Amino acid sequence: MTNIASGSTDHVSNLIEKDVLTHFIELLTSPHIEVVEQVIWGIGNIAGDSPLTRDSVLASGALERIAIVLDQAPAGTSFMRNASWALSNLCRGRPQPDYRLVRRAIPTLIKVLVENDKEDIITDICWALSYLSDGVKERINDMLDQNLLSKLISLMRHENVAMSENSRKYCHR
Repeated sequence: MTNIASGSTDHVSNLIEKDVLTHFIELLTSPHIEVVEQVIWGIGNIAGDSPLTRDSVLASGALERIAIVLDQAPAGTSFMRNASWALSNLCRGRPQPDYRLVRRAIPTLIKVLVENDKEDIITDICWALSYLSDGVKERINDMLDQNLLSKLISLMRHENVAMSENSRKYCHR
C-alpha cells in the first residue's frame, strides 16, 4: 500500500476512494513498529501527492494520531525520520492547509527538533515549522517556545551550511 501511495495521482485517489485512510489510521495502533512505520510512510505519500489529498488525510484525523506516535518515538531512528517527513507533508502546500487542522503538530515538531541531531530529521522539521509559520503573525505566537528558539539559534551556527540555511529560512519567516 505504501508503494501504491507513492504512485500516480490516480493511484492515490483510488486509495482514498477505497477508504484506505481509515484502515491506515487503525493500523497506527498496531503493536508492530514496522507496520506503524509503513503506515506512516503511506500516509506521508498520500499527503504529499497534492493539496487535495493532503486535505483528505488531515480530515481523516491522521495528523493527531501520527503526532501521538511521534511523541513516544525514540530519537534519531528511521521511524522518527519517516514520521517527521510525513508530518512535514501534512503541513506544506498551496493553498495552505487549514491551520486548525495542523496546529496540533507544533508541540510534536518542537519536541522532535529539540531531541534530535540527525540532519534529515532536523531538515524536515524546520521545513514543517516554516510552512506552519507562513502567514498571519498569530501563528508565530504558537511557536515562541524557549527550547525551539535555542535549538534554532544553535542550528544557525551548525557546521553544515544546509542545516544553518534551513534554520535561517525558518527564522526569517
